[in-house]
Amino acid sequence: MIDIVVVCSLGLGSSFIIECNAKKYFQNKNIKYNIMRCDVTTAEFYEADVYICSEDINFTVDKKQINKIELLDLMDEDELKTKLDGFLKSRGF
Repeated sequence: MIDIVVVCSLGLGSSFIIECNAKKYFQNKNIKYNIMRCDVTTAEFYEADVYICSEDINFTVDKKQINKIELLDLMDEDELKTKLDGFLKSRGF
C-alpha cells in the first residue's frame, strides 16, 4: 500500500487536479494506494510514503526527510507519470 498526500495552498483546487491525475495513473497499475488532499498548513500532520505538490509549495513534515514530488505543471499528466514511475521504481515496484 502506497500512502500519498497531495498538498496545495488551500487543499482544494490544485490538489484536486493532482489527485484526479494520480488516480488515473494508478488505475493502470496493480498497486494498492491511498490518496488524500490537504492544505500546506496541515501537511505536517499526515504521514505518507510520498507527498505531491507544485514546486512553489514549501512545507516540512516534522523536520524529517520525506519523499516529495514537485510538479512544474499541474496539468501535465506526463510529468506526474514520469515522477511517480521514478518514485515507485525507487520503492521496488
